[in-house]
Amino acid sequence: MHIKPKKRLGQNFLTDKNIQRKLVASYNLKTLDHILEIGAGYGELTKLIAPNVAFVYALEIVPELCKTLRDNTKGYSNIEIINQDILRFDLEKYFIRRFKNKKIAFPPLAGSAIGVIGDDFRRFSQWYGKGSYPEGIDLPKPLKEGSYPKRIDPPIPLKEGSNTFLYHKINPAPARRGGIKVVGNIPYYITSPIIEYLLKYRDKIETVFISVQKEFAKRIVANAGSKEYGSFSCFVQYYSIPKILFFIKKGSFSPIPKVDSCLLELKIRQAPAVNAKDEELFFKVIRASFNKRRKTLRNSLDGIIPLQKLLEFFKKYHIDSNIRPEDLTLKDFAHLTNIIQENCLPAFGGIRHRRDRQ
Repeated sequence: MHIKPKKRLGQNFLTDKNIQRKLVASYNLKTLDHILEIGAGYGELTKLIAPNVAFVYALEIVPELCKTLRDNTKGYSNIEIINQDILRFDLEKYFIRRFKNKKIAFPPLAGSAIGVIGDDFRRFSQWYGKGSYPEGIDLPKPLKEGSYPKRIDPPIPLKEGSNTFLYHKINPAPARRGGIKVVGNIPYYITSPIIEYLLKYRDKIETVFISVQKEFAKRIVANAGSKEYGSFSCFVQYYSIPKILFFIKKGSFSPIPKVDSCLLELKIRQAPAVNAKDEELFFKVIRASFNKRRKTLRNSLDGIIPLQKLLEFFKKYHIDSNIRPEDLTLKDFAHLTNIIQENCLPAFGGIRHRRDRQ
C-alpha cells in the first residue's frame, strides 16, 4: 500500500537501496543493541537493522504508515511499532524502566545462566535484555555478578548433541552509559527540537545517527572562527562529539527535497566538553553573545554582563577585547561564565533562547 508523504510533516522517504545499506553499515550495530528508530516509514531501514540487534523500537507518527509498517515487518519478533511523535515519546517507559542499571547497556544478571537455542543469538539477546529465558532450556553455568555476555565464534556446544550453545565468557562490566542507539531520517523543520530532546536523555543514549540537511549539519560540527559556528553548535558540542559521516544526494529521497542531506553522528560524551560551573548561566551567556553575532562580544553583552567582568576575562585569558562571539571556543565561554558566576547576575533572567533554524 502506497501512502502519499505528508508535506506538513516534512516527509521524504529514503528510496535509494545503496544509501539504505550504507546507512545501516555506518550505524556500527552490535548484537545486544537496542535501537530507537525515528520515522520508520515503510520499514526499509527497520528490516535491515533488526537481524543485527536485540530489539528495534520503530517510531512512526502517521497511523496509516504504522499499519503498512506492521505488515512489512511481520516476520520479525524483535520489532515494536510505536505510533508516536518522537517529541512526545515516553523514553522513560521504554528504556529507563526496562534497564534499571544506568551505567551499562544491560544489567548483569547475578546467578543467572546464559545460553541460546541453536545459533539464534538475536533471540538470546531478547531473553537477556528482558531478564528471562524460555523454560526447559539446557543452560550453562551461572553468570557471575558484574559480568556481561560476549559472543564467542564459533559457538561452543555445551555437550555432544545439545542444541544449546555457549555464547559468553566472563569479563568486567563495560564502563559506558547505555546501549540505546538512535537512528532515523529526520524532517528538516524539526531537527533542532529533536536533537534537544535526545540530548535531554543523553545519560541513556550511547550514539545518535540521523540524516539531516547538509547545511544544518555543517553548523553542528562547525569550529570557532567559522561563519557556521553558533549557539546551537556550542550546545551540541558541549554534550556530544558530532561528525558528518557522508553526504546524501537529494535524489535519494522521494519526494525529492530541495537540498542535499548527510548522515550526522552524535557520540554522547561521558562528561561535558568543558567545565562550566553553572550550565544554565553558561548557555545563557552563549545565546546572548550570538544574538548579536556581528558585533563584538563586548557590545553583544553590553548591559547584560558588568564591564569589569568582561575586562577581567579579557585580561586573565589574554583575549582581544574586540573579539567577536564566533571566535570564542567552548572553553573560552566556560572561562567567561565561571568569572561571571562569582557574582550574582540577575540581568540574565530575561534572555530567551534563540534556536538555530534550518
